[in-house]
Amino acid sequence: MPASAPRKDPRHRRTNLRPSRVGGRSRARQPIIAVLLGVVGFSLLVAYSAVGAGGAVANAADPADTQTISVKQASITDHAGDCKGTAKVGALFIITQLPEADAPDTIKVFFDPASAGSADSDQGVNPGASDTEQYSITFPAGVTGVLDATAEVPTDWTSPPGEFVLSHYVCGPAPSPTAPPSSSSAPVESSSSPVESSSAPILSSSAPAQGTSPFVPGPGETGDTAPASTPILKQGLLAGGLASLVAALGMSLQMLKRRGEHS
Repeated sequence: MPASAPRKDPRHRRTNLRPSRVGGRSRARQPIIAVLLGVVGFSLLVAYSAVGAGGAVANAADPADTQTISVKQASITDHAGDCKGTAKVGALFIITQLPEADAPDTIKVFFDPASAGSADSDQGVNPGASDTEQYSITFPAGVTGVLDATAEVPTDWTSPPGEFVLSHYVCGPAPSPTAPPSSSSAPVESSSSPVESSSAPILSSSAPAQGTSPFVPGPGETGDTAPASTPILKQGLLAGGLASLVAALGMSLQMLKRRGEHS
């Protein structure tokens, strides 16, 4: 009987070792799980910040990344003598060393005389030359030339090597010298008054069209569902990232606590 006692003790010890091995395996996996949770949480937070930054770059460049440049005044002076004997009816501007993707849609042109105000040019056109953009504008009545022109370009655009210049004026037919002294001009002017008065209803008819324009849905308004889903996506990424990081931190603290108890 006493000899059988030592045989039972080792068996009893072996059976007690099995659950400890299972527990050891799960504990050994905890650092890996904690690291994975930390990586997932960090990735979700990075995605959250990327989604937030993406909204600011939806249609155009950030205004902070652009600068306002003016046309080279020497180019205006050089072309002051264009269209001798004819009228200046328009102008063509060129911006070089500017990729088409970075070119502004239009430029602002300031007329001469200054009382004529300013206007935006036509849509920019790439003539096929690399990194070159052209802008044209037609002068309204009473304009005799250009005082200045401005454009919005990226901050890394510099002159030189880039150039923003007036290429040339567009010339038209000279005004008839016989028109002002003609005595028949009086009835023509008087007959123009009903034409002008008839234009009033046309202008007044445009008012309702302008009044209804605010009700037309624009990008990101009323009819679009994508902008509404963006806050939900951002909230989900933020919540998931924080939850993963908190879980990883909790597991790390548990492992540190166990090490402290064993020590």
